[in-house]
Amino acid sequence: MHTGVNWGCGTNTTAPVASIPAGASPYGIQDMAGNAAEWIRDYHSAGHYSSSPSTDPLNTTAASQRSVRGGAIPSPAADVRASARVGGDPGVIYAFTGFRCVRSL
Repeated sequence: MHTGVNWGCGTNTTAPVASIPAGASPYGIQDMAGNAAEWIRDYHSAGHYSSSPSTDPLNTTAASQRSVRGGAIPSPAADVRASARVGGDPGVIYAFTGFRCVRSL
């Protein structure tokens, strides 16, 4: 852990899942940005979203990197948003990066 960094609202660690309900979306979805970044299905291409459809802009063009979104504790403020995307090598383990488990209602 890096010392002298005020991560996690002063706790210097990630927050437990759903522990900040005031940050929920209008749909009640929590933890979309800023705690741990999230691997997503897309391949990563820096210019994909500028030329993709606005609805479900899945990038299926094979590339060496996959997309990671949402930013994490050590991310700059501009990257701590659900729409932020960066590339990551799927063969590398990154601290503060995981995946979202979902289930049908």
